[in-house]
Amino acid sequence: MRFLEKISLKQLIILGMGLMIILAIAPATRMLAGLTQISEANRTVSVLTLPLIRTTDRIRGMLLEIDSKQLRYLSETENLKASEDEIRKGFKVLGILVAKLRFGSDS
Repeated sequence: MRFLEKISLKQLIILGMGLMIILAIAPATRMLAGLTQISEANRTVSVLTLPLIRTTDRIRGMLLEIDSKQLRYLSETENLKASEDEIRKGFKVLGILVAKLRFGSDS
């Protein structure tokens, strides 16, 4: 108690405010450490999913290409066998891309 009697009211208020600030900063630093871990996890996920995103983009492109070939096939009257072969090849490539997407392959 004698220690508190030697401290003025102003010093006691400053000491109390300092302690409150320290107690407020501690959870904030802990939260920032958690945000760093979340950021690292997001970076890992984005690196792992990049090949899958490329594969889905290739699937989309292949679907558009097959669609345009089928529309051209419907409007053509000559060389239908070659158009059918192109469409079949497109579906084969599409099947390969879907398998890559299913198994997460990048090759």
